[in-house]
Amino acid sequence: MVGSSFKCGQPNCLFPVDEGMQCDECKKWSHKMCTRLSPAAYKRCSKPNSHWLCMFCCTNKTTLIQEAMSLLAVACRKNNSGCVSNASTDSEDCVSVVDVLLQNALNNLL
Repeated sequence: MVGSSFKCGQPNCLFPVDEGMQCDECKKWSHKMCTRLSPAAYKRCSKPNSHWLCMFCCTNKTTLIQEAMSLLAVACRKNNSGCVSNASTDSEDCVSVVDVLLQNALNNLL
């Protein structure tokens, strides 16, 4: 929750932001509705230590893919058995597979 002294980061929105999200990149605030997040995604992004980028900062595909790689690596470390069905595979192997797949996707975009 923020004070009403912040302007919404969306160009077509003229209302002050009383409640919303702050972009981790540009630090602009957006109304809950202006984030274009589903209610579940908004709730998830509102948690402490979570990250959210506004749609303007997300236009750089490289940044998006690198953020996805980072989040997947963290998720795999937290949930060793969630990445693959083979219980003998450790989280480092899982992260390596994710890194290779996403690096290939990144190369295809560039």
